[in-house]
Amino acid sequence: MYIWTASANERVYKNTRITRTSMSFLVLESAKNAYVSGQILLRSIEGFEILDVKAHTEFPCDIYYQRYNVFNDGLPYPDELVAIKHVGRLSVLPHSTQGIWLNFFIPRDVKEGRQDFFVEIFTSQGNFTVPVYLHIYNVIIPDTKDSEFNLEYFFLPFDFFPYKDKKEQKNFANYEYERYSDKWWELMDEYAKSFLQIRNNSLDIRIMPLLADAGSREVENNKWEFNWELFDRFIKFFIDRNAVKSLSCCSIINPVMNDTVLCLDENSNIVSVEIESEKGEAFTDAFYCALYEHIKELGLLDRFRMRLQDEPHQDKYWIWARKKVERLMPGVFCGEPLDMLSVSKLLKDYCDQFIPRIEVFEEGADFFRDMQKAGKEVWVYSCCFPEEHWYLNKFIDHPHIHSRLITWACYTQNITGFLHWGYNYFAGNDLYSCLPNARFKGDGHIVYPNVEYNTINISTRFIATRDGIQDYELLKIAERKFKDATFALSRKIARSFSEFNNNPESVDNTVSRLLKLAEVSQNMV
Repeated sequence: MYIWTASANERVYKNTRITRTSMSFLVLESAKNAYVSGQILLRSIEGFEILDVKAHTEFPCDIYYQRYNVFNDGLPYPDELVAIKHVGRLSVLPHSTQGIWLNFFIPRDVKEGRQDFFVEIFTSQGNFTVPVYLHIYNVIIPDTKDSEFNLEYFFLPFDFFPYKDKKEQKNFANYEYERYSDKWWELMDEYAKSFLQIRNNSLDIRIMPLLADAGSREVENNKWEFNWELFDRFIKFFIDRNAVKSLSCCSIINPVMNDTVLCLDENSNIVSVEIESEKGEAFTDAFYCALYEHIKELGLLDRFRMRLQDEPHQDKYWIWARKKVERLMPGVFCGEPLDMLSVSKLLKDYCDQFIPRIEVFEEGADFFRDMQKAGKEVWVYSCCFPEEHWYLNKFIDHPHIHSRLITWACYTQNITGFLHWGYNYFAGNDLYSCLPNARFKGDGHIVYPNVEYNTINISTRFIATRDGIQDYELLKIAERKFKDATFALSRKIARSFSEFNNNPESVDNTVSRLLKLAEVSQNMV
């Protein structure tokens, strides 16, 4: 039996072998109020079973088996992580490497310094011990809701939007739960826990289903009655779980080139009507006005953001909606994912928050820097594109370390947030699923469904995303006293979204230096 360890930044395949420099122990470094992960790898010339794995430590530790996705290119890519408590015995084939992931949480009140413990692995070929040497730095990163960095995933607690009939209530995410049932809320709690870990602090709100399901409807021609009961319950649920810094209201204008807007009919169904129709004008006026008054009543105006039309390919209807919001929702912040530089420029006098796709930012970096100087906020996003391998992205067939480096590139470019469309779109679509024919492999979800245990499984990309945001928080702490040195560290790893160093050892060494710098910075008088 060969047993060795690997950094969380390394991509380990089934055909990965032990090397002359591989270590039989695991070395980890972490801030406080942070997660830290590492891998233990097993391989044998004979088939064997892993019976159990135990971490003998005081720190909370989740232990996972590595799973693999196989696409038409034939390679088994490591991504999904399944908790060993949900698997029991795991059979491993001869001449095949199996990864075990350890995921520790380091509390804010723990003593800094070195902590030594061990992990015990029980197999059909005997029991094995792997030492773990953990160094905890005296630096505390902020809670998810207080993070400097902003992360927003499009999150689907319902069917893929917009669903046509509010009565179709049992198709969500392969779980087939009735919405708002006890089981559904239990699953929402699992999502909230995952948001805390990955540091998703901008809550994407699919507002139309929440209104429709509560009975909001057209009560007479071009007059609507809005019921906010489910909307209130939904946002309070996530705010109470300490994962929310801001609230992002999903656009009601249909995306890209559409000239239609979502509306509610007399039976509380969600329908589309022409924007420039009498009903389109009347509904948007009623919706924006009622939403503003309700958010103001809840005391959430300073945390609330509007999306108006996702990825608009013309400026006409986005500006139309922005002028309505300016009139009916004064002071409310409006931003949008933008996949065309030309449209971005047309919105320069109207948009508060520019979220260009990664390659659009690179194409128009000077323009977006000018927007920052003018007081606008700039994030970036990815959605299927750019698919070229020289760009950072979140595909399964990219090294998962790319998900970590995205945040380093954001820091270097003075970008304060990242948006991605695919948190849990589990629908079986060849384009962006984990089906063999997928083009944008895994782009639709960074977690996986676990229907049997009413939870979700995380992934290597999930861990890398989380680690990158933790790094960003450390960069912001370090820059308080060492601005030039911190910026130099960041540029060493990611100058941009197409110029980066994805060597795991280089990243590990740079993060180690960052931890030391942040520790000194946070403790200087």
